Amino acid sequence: MEYTKGEWKADGHFILAGPEIIAQMVESGENRNGIIIDSHANANLIAAAPILYEALNDLLCWVNAILSHGLAEHGIIINNPPVAKSVKALAKAEGEK
Repeated sequence: MEYTKGEWKADGHFILAGPEIIAQMVESGENRNGIIIDSHANANLIAAAPILYEALNDLLCWVNAILSHGLAEHGIIINNPPVAKSVKALAKAEGEK
């Protein structure tokens, strides 16, 4: 998957990759639909996205390695809700619907 490489960090309402601003959050508060927006929390989550994506991808590769070596029953792991949720999360991050 292609995305802006490097360490991402939250700096106020901005997401930085090195010195470059790659995203800007809206101000915190309540929007017109009554939804509370916490831009600092959202910025922190977005800044963590690359490492979360890579860690989850690595974990699923590890699960596949276990399965390919017959170290666990295939159905137990693949049908496990957290594994299925992880696969869906990676697919969503990669733009699949």
